[in-house]
Amino acid sequence: MDSRNESNDFTITLINNSLKELYEEWKSEGLSDDEILLRVTDTKLENAIDKVTDEISSDCVEWLSNNMYDQLIDDRAYSTEFIARNERLWNRGFLASEAMYMITIESARAYSNIIAESSKNV
Repeated sequence: MDSRNESNDFTITLINNSLKELYEEWKSEGLSDDEILLRVTDTKLENAIDKVTDEISSDCVEWLSNNMYDQLIDDRAYSTEFIARNERLWNRGFLASEAMYMITIESARAYSNIIAESSKNV
C-alpha cells in the first residue's frame, strides 16, 4: 500500500476520533445537536485540531527516525539498479559516444598543434 494513502487514512481516522471525543464530551454535558453545531466554531474545536496536528507531527518525526535508513538504502538500491540496467542496455552506445568524444579531443589537439607549428613557420 502507498504510504501516502496510509498517512491520509491515519489522519482522517485521527481527526474523526478527536471530533467524536469532542462530540461525546459535549453530549455528556447535556448539549443538543443544535448546540453542538453552534459550538463547532468554538475554541474546543481548535484544540482538537491542535491535538491532531501535534500527534501527526510527532508520529511523522518518529516514523522518519525509525525508517529513514531503510528508505535511503531502498533509494540507493533503486538508483544502482537503474544505472546497471541502463549500462547493460546502452553500454555499446555509451562506449561509442565516449570514443567519439576522445577522437574529437585528440583531433582538436592535433589541429591546434598543426596551427601552432604553421604560425611559427610564417
